[in-house]
Amino acid sequence: MRFWIFAALFLLPQAVFAAPLSATRVIVLDAGHEPEEGMARPNAGAEKEFCLKIAAALKELVERENGEAVSVIILSAADKEPRQREKAAAANQAGGNVFLAIHAVPAGTAAIRGLGIYSPDPADAQARSWRSTARNFAENNRRLSQKLKTALQAMYPENRVFTAAAPLYIFHGINMPAAAIETATDGAAAAPGFFERAAQALYDALIEFEKK
Repeated sequence: MRFWIFAALFLLPQAVFAAPLSATRVIVLDAGHEPEEGMARPNAGAEKEFCLKIAAALKELVERENGEAVSVIILSAADKEPRQREKAAAANQAGGNVFLAIHAVPAGTAAIRGLGIYSPDPADAQARSWRSTARNFAENNRRLSQKLKTALQAMYPENRVFTAAAPLYIFHGINMPAAAIETATDGAAAAPGFFERAAQALYDALIEFEKK
């Protein structure tokens, strides 16, 4: 009897055994472009909604596995987009340990553009009053990018996944390890349970990121 109990537990889905985060205490999420942003794509509203669903699913998973030990802050409210300086200040004041910007390419373009992870560009010189995540957290940014690449590949097994450094506006003023995730609103995203699986993949990446 004990053997069968052990075997059943061993065969349960990995998500049942999701481990709590050991060092991360504040996760800051920035979801999608706002429709009113000048840089936004024509389908920014749909992208925003899609990315907020991923962020919400990740927040729910983190809180379920860690209780009050870990806070998840979603910077972008659905109806308001603060200026980047205000976003950065809010993220830094919250004492964030990691910053994830979640974006998505429009349906039908994933195969052309590819999906990937962007980290802050070390050559990107910002205003002196802003501490640079690219310079202060270069090694952590690299590790975070690699862990998230593995997660994104699991989310979209049929797509090419890349990593790159870029001077993205969303990184300006952020004072913690940071990465931007370029997902897609088509393909795997249409399958039932996608947002929960996406949250699990990103959570697993954060668990792996904590391992030195």
